[in-house]
Amino acid sequence: MTNPHTSFGLAVSGNHVFVTDFFGNTVGEYNAATGAAINLRFITGLDEPDGLTVSGNTLFVSSFGSGLAQPSGKVGEYDATTGTAVNASFITGLNGPTGLAVGAVPEPSPLSLMIAGGPALLGVMLRKNTASHRASLSNCDGG
Repeated sequence: MTNPHTSFGLAVSGNHVFVTDFFGNTVGEYNAATGAAINLRFITGLDEPDGLTVSGNTLFVSSFGSGLAQPSGKVGEYDATTGTAVNASFITGLNGPTGLAVGAVPEPSPLSLMIAGGPALLGVMLRKNTASHRASLSNCDGG
């Protein structure tokens, strides 16, 4: 990191911590247990990176952008294991993006499935019960 006072973004993935270097235009990789630098130039060639987030094996980096005449901020998509660009211009034309977030989509729990499926199952059972009751009544009338 060229200047630790310009680190705005931080993301943790497993035993790795990723940190932006805003004026150095890089993302560094550190050991989460020891804080030791693994690769200070894990991702290079950025334009004022300031936000990071990890989703699975993908590291998203927002770059503030130094263009003054038009929005030049963007979000790039990188491999979180190698630092290789998947799509360095994943989202473009932003006006100074300053943060990123990825929300997890929760898996449905057994309780929520029972709550959602219970009324449907009850409806099927009632319909079946009503049909068999009608059949028994029609047998009584005809006999």
